[in-house]
Amino acid sequence: MTIVISSQLDIGQVDIASIVIDVSSRDAIPLILLGLQHSYTTKYLKEAVFKILQEVMPHKGKKDNDQTVSW
Repeated sequence: MTIVISSQLDIGQVDIASIVIDVSSRDAIPLILLGLQHSYTTKYLKEAVFKILQEVMPHKGKKDNDQTVSW
């Protein structure tokens, strides 16, 4: 199985669970960030999300069509 993110933090990195998000803002961004934080810190949700992402992400080196689309 592919290791998504190393569990060992480097110098200067902060654990996602320890970040305090200010929810007093009237904007929707803090609520989205809280949802992402919850999904990442809950093991079964994190595994489910990353499983879906691995299925939908294109694989490197796999080319279905060599034609370039210009807009």
